[in-house]
Amino acid sequence: MRLNIEFYVKRNSPCFFGACSFGILSTFVKLAYHEGYTLGDVTGAQAFLGAVILWVLFFFQSRTGTFKAKVVPAKTPWWQMIIAGTCTGLVSIFYYQCVKLVPNSVAIILLMQFIWMSILMEYLIFKKKPTTLQLVAILLVLGGTVLASGMVETSIGSMDLKGIGFGLLAALCYAGFLLLSGRIGNEYAPLKRVP
Repeated sequence: MRLNIEFYVKRNSPCFFGACSFGILSTFVKLAYHEGYTLGDVTGAQAFLGAVILWVLFFFQSRTGTFKAKVVPAKTPWWQMIIAGTCTGLVSIFYYQCVKLVPNSVAIILLMQFIWMSILMEYLIFKKKPTTLQLVAILLVLGGTVLASGMVETSIGSMDLKGIGFGLLAALCYAGFLLLSGRIGNEYAPLKRVP
């Protein structure tokens, strides 16, 4: 059992830390909104800076020889790569719109719902039954959501329902991205397949 947990943590910790980084990012987004920037400004700047950073890394890897520049025949259809990239873009758009309408703490709690959504999507699409550990994780996430969001003390009606909807859409898109990213584009070098 210990080895399975260690494998699960090693395999999923990048996803967890990626989701947690949205919590830090939401502070910067709130500050940007306060300074008068729009959703398009924030997402556009993020996409531009991300592309520049990836191209710089790709350039240095190819120059230092750590990147194998062999031509690999593409097995993954281009439209599947576009869907995975679109999911990533939609996460930012929906999440930043959520941050605009609800407090940061609620927005990140909503985004963390990607955990049970991805397990449910994997079951519905690929017929892969969840493990006991995954079911325990779902219960912990849902229980933590109720406690952390303050739903026990306040009614959900007092929160902005549009903001909650955008947060859940962001979680759904993140779950879709995680589901796709492990199954498509595996023949490409890591920097080539990052959407």
